[in-house]
Amino acid sequence: MNPSFFGPEGRRLFGIYHPPQSTITRDTVVVLCYPGPEEWMRAHWAYRQLASLTSRVGYHVFRFDYFGTGDSQGKGTDGDLAQWQRDVTLAAQEACSIAGVRRVSLVGARLGAALAANVAANHKDDHWTIQDVVLWDPVISGEAYLTELRHLHGLVLSQSRQAIHRGTDKQQPELLGVPFSPTAAAAYASLNLKNLGQLHGRRLRLITTEASNEYTQLAERLAASHADTRHIVQRDAGAWSSHVILEQALLPAVLRRTITEQLTAGAE
Repeated sequence: MNPSFFGPEGRRLFGIYHPPQSTITRDTVVVLCYPGPEEWMRAHWAYRQLASLTSRVGYHVFRFDYFGTGDSQGKGTDGDLAQWQRDVTLAAQEACSIAGVRRVSLVGARLGAALAANVAANHKDDHWTIQDVVLWDPVISGEAYLTELRHLHGLVLSQSRQAIHRGTDKQQPELLGVPFSPTAAAAYASLNLKNLGQLHGRRLRLITTEASNEYTQLAERLAASHADTRHIVQRDAGAWSSHVILEQALLPAVLRRTITEQLTAGAE
């Protein structure tokens, strides 16, 4: 692993490059997009394991922290979705520069999947191309996602016998232990993948841990505008919305294998 900081002064981001650990070196870098900060801890170990597995099959891999999260610069209240979307683009550019390649596979979970999808839909950089887009349980409606997080927040506080914040939702100072401003709440609520345009990329994979109507409809919309699209349902592979396992790491072995297999299947 090779850690480094990148990006403009005052908005430096922390990234880690995993070089290929195989006799086969692929000409693609896998950029891993973390979930939002409220779910970052649950996914951190999983992303390390996924980075290790994909590097062992010959991929360059790059994972990073959004501005205001993890080891990147900025306070917890500084980050916003528009900035984090630009961070994904910056990470892809940095990863290509380090690896010496021009092809990128974007892999994201939850909010990170939504960010990756928006980057793929708005991609205009001629210096790098998108090979794959892998969306794991993407957030489709930011408003529904926000409602879910607030519900979990209330359950956690109730279980720990703490007083639940009595102000309005928009005044809530934190969410699941993470600073959360009214600006962030408004940005989350505005997110809607139903308005997503056509994604740039050779292959699109939607991997979900449930077969909900929303995911089925999203898969149908994506398939209508994307030649190579697959929706893979991996049941019993973790539950994001359970407060009982809120502090347990996600991404079991079966999901790591599924994501890696989908990246390597048919890769040049």
